Formats: sequence, structure tokens, C-alpha cells
Amino acid sequence: MAKDLVNKLLNQGFNIVDLKSISHGTVSVEKEIWLSETNTEEILDILSLDKDSIQYYLSEEPPYFEGKTKPLAGYVNSKGEVPSMQDTVVSFKVFISPSAVGNEE
Repeated sequence: MAKDLVNKLLNQGFNIVDLKSISHGTVSVEKEIWLSETNTEEILDILSLDKDSIQYYLSEEPPYFEGKTKPLAGYVNSKGEVPSMQDTVVSFKVFISPSAVGNEE
């Protein structure tokens, strides 16, 4: 089970965050996640990350965590082959930054 990411971030003073996921040249961004209205499991579900694969680096600058996607059942590749479950797992680094929303002064 993943540690409580939301409580850790709230304790570090984050309220609303943006998450930038990076893997193999692919970047996706989830903006304006209100930590008071969500939980760790929901964040990991948004990112499709396996909760048992998460490693936190929240004292780094910028803070981030790493995780792997859940295996894709029934996936067929471009050659019409069914790859092994492990071949469908992708590793991501997810960087955390304060969202511009709610942090304007």
C-alpha cells in the first residue's frame, strides 16, 4: 500500500498541486488537484499507477514520486501479439508543483 501522499503534501504546505508525469519522452500534466478534496488512491488512479510500486522523493527539489503503471490486461500490440503482462508496464516520474490557482497573491 502506498504511503499517504496527500497528507505528506499537506504537511509540507501544499494545498493545490499540478502533477507532471514523465516517461520515455512522454509528458502529461494533471492540473489543479485540490488535496483537501482527494486522497492518495484517487491520485494514483488518475495516473493509472500501481500503489505497490510507488516510491517517494518528497524532500527533493522539486518533490516527486516514481511508480509503474498497472498491467494492461488483454492488450494486443501492433503485430497482433499479446505481450507478457510485464511488457505492458511503464515507469513514470511524477513531479509535484504548487498550482497557480489558489496561490496567487
